Amino acid sequence: MKKFLVALMATLLVLVGFQVPAQAACPYACTAAEVTALQNEMWSLVNQYRANAGKAALQRNSYLNTAAAVQSNYMVSIQQATHTGSGGTNAYQRAVNAGYPTGRAIGENVGWGYSTSAQRVAGWYNSSAHRAIMLSSTYHYGGIAIRYHSGTGTPYYCLVVGS
Repeated sequence: MKKFLVALMATLLVLVGFQVPAQAACPYACTAAEVTALQNEMWSLVNQYRANAGKAALQRNSYLNTAAAVQSNYMVSIQQATHTGSGGTNAYQRAVNAGYPTGRAIGENVGWGYSTSAQRVAGWYNSSAHRAIMLSSTYHYGGIAIRYHSGTGTPYYCLVVGS
């Protein structure tokens, strides 16, 4: 049943104009190349949602990638999806700590679970608060990260966007 639902979701995404990339999967021991492939899948899907909403694509930013990785790693360490980071930091503080310029608007989507990139990004899209961040015209840059818990294989992922 689960495979049927995943296939149905992928078919629906294609029917509404989304191209679902081949899914990379490595829940317990990802190579750097596999992590990059997963992040690129999610990134592509975020920008497809933006394009379908008439918004410009987000440009990748290394500082925001770092901020997203810091939060994904932290969520893995506590096995919980949260916007509060290590030491009580928020998304703005993590972005600035990673080197992003001060005084800019920052948004963040976090999540855990789901077995495919399409499901993960659709989960954000189907939440009004997450969708607002993902599609906001305020944001022009972004970074994304996914990390897996080595014991459970649970993915934790983070999108950080900035103006």
